[in-house]
Amino acid sequence: MKKKRISITQQIFLDAKAPFDKYSHNNTRKQYLKNLKRFIKFCREIFDCKTFDECKLHIQDYSD
Repeated sequence: MKKKRISITQQIFLDAKAPFDKYSHNNTRKQYLKNLKRFIKFCREIFDCKTFDECKLHIQDYSD
């Protein structure tokens, strides 16, 4: 059976979400992950980032 490939956006999210697993309160964790997804979407659409390290360079752009 062929293994399904995940998108670049999904891979960036998986690479970046680990630090948020430490939050035990479910609503807090969900909110952080929701905002992380928005940030990654912004980086992919505007700057065509392929890794989370590339996304990190655009934190200030996203804040502005």
